[in-house]
Amino acid sequence: MENGVRPLAAAEFEQQAMASDQLGPEMDTALLGLVGEIGSLVSALKKKRRDTDGFLGYHDAVLEELGDVLWYVSAVARRGGSSLSEAFARAEARRALSRRSVNLHRQGTASVHPERGGKNCDHALDTMAVARKSLEFLDLSEF
Repeated sequence: MENGVRPLAAAEFEQQAMASDQLGPEMDTALLGLVGEIGSLVSALKKKRRDTDGFLGYHDAVLEELGDVLWYVSAVARRGGSSLSEAFARAEARRALSRRSVNLHRQGTASVHPERGGKNCDHALDTMAVARKSLEFLDLSEF
């Protein structure tokens, strides 16, 4: 526990996010918020890269922006008829299938193609994949 903040499980985070969500039922507003928060996260990462050791509060800024990104991912998932917990579970299941497929390719056997999950979660997962891809080029190892 750092700075008096206790870790939250995804389901507990989602309950708190749902309680504070006043965006309305439209998906567009949640998606625009998500993109804006991803932009804020990238901006904090850019400042760290540009200013190297001169960016005081980098760790706190990144944690705050990551929390905001997750809040909006939760909002997008709810509007898609899903949840953050389901999105995490499906993303992990896809990674596990992908690892299995890579292992089968290495062994020279046929690959396993994961079935597309239910359409309720696909939109949130696709958004998370775009966010992850957009941040892959950044070195977060110092974070």
